[in-house]
Amino acid sequence: MMGVVVASACATKTVQRVAYTEEGVIATLRHQSEGGAPIDRGFAHPANISQERLSAVLASILVRDKNAGVKPAVTGALVRGVARGLSQALEQADSSEEVALTAVRKSRRLGIFTEKRLTSLVAYVEDDQIVLSFTHIDWDLSNAKNFKTGALRLPQPRIGRKVSDFTVIPGDGLEVGGGGQAVKISIAGGSQ
Repeated sequence: MMGVVVASACATKTVQRVAYTEEGVIATLRHQSEGGAPIDRGFAHPANISQERLSAVLASILVRDKNAGVKPAVTGALVRGVARGLSQALEQADSSEEVALTAVRKSRRLGIFTEKRLTSLVAYVEDDQIVLSFTHIDWDLSNAKNFKTGALRLPQPRIGRKVSDFTVIPGDGLEVGGGGQAVKISIAGGSQ
């Protein structure tokens, strides 16, 4: 019985706080905590990366989607808001925290129906590179409704969780990893 108590007392817990929320974009800072203390992951945070630099980075990432072919990882309508949220969250983060970002895009279908689509990612900075690990790319949020209540629950991004069927296309300055759903991009010289 004592082993169970010790194990549960030392259990790792996920702690999160909202760093940014505006125009359908929510950036949350997440860290693992053990015994009430954050576990340092060695991220190069806080990081000062301009919204303009992040907008350029996000706009340059293309994915190959099984159904839609080649498309941007972050649609044009979301790029500025995602860049702003990511920039502000990275400035607030410490070396134990990753940024979990969700962005909802609304569009009209047939001029009548409103469709909500989710793009989500986890981001952190290592040395002079930003790592972006995508979970959802323009994912139909009708898949996330609780069918008993009809309430919408926004799925959270997780590194390595494959929800959408896409692969990041290697490009100039992009190092693809994470099963094809993550990229590393140098931010050296563009972090001011």
